[in-house]
Amino acid sequence: MPANKNPLTLAKAASLSQDRLNVKNSLDALLKKYRPKITVEDGSVSGSIDIDGDLAAKYPNDNRWDYAVGHLQGASEKVYFIEIHSATSKEVSRIIVKAKFLKDWAVSRAAELWEMKGPDGKLYWLASDKMNIPKTSREYRLLSQHPSLRLMKSLPLK
Repeated sequence: MPANKNPLTLAKAASLSQDRLNVKNSLDALLKKYRPKITVEDGSVSGSIDIDGDLAAKYPNDNRWDYAVGHLQGASEKVYFIEIHSATSKEVSRIIVKAKFLKDWAVSRAAELWEMKGPDGKLYWLASDKMNIPKTSREYRLLSQHPSLRLMKSLPLK
């Protein structure tokens, strides 16, 4: 099968969304204090989208996911869906609801963006500060039942 001469990019996928998504340069869509949580080990950041901000007016009562970040590595571009939020036991249910909203919204309204998910297909929950979800807790077990969610302190793009 011949290689796609016009591979999908973050900007193109955003433009195909049924909702208005604004692609910012590099990590500019993220709050400045959170940008150091994402490092680039290989390739470059092609842009970022403030999903929460862009969808707030249309979906004001929903728990919206925070960001999409494009990672360009050679001719291939992938999108990482990132939520930066407190990582405590009481927040696990909220993150699961946010992840469900993201998937439902993206599959129906931004399918091209969703199809560009990073190499492991995970949704990344980055702790805004300390992580406090004891491994013996009910919330830890609940989180483990959602293997598409990955809780981390920071995200190295490689």
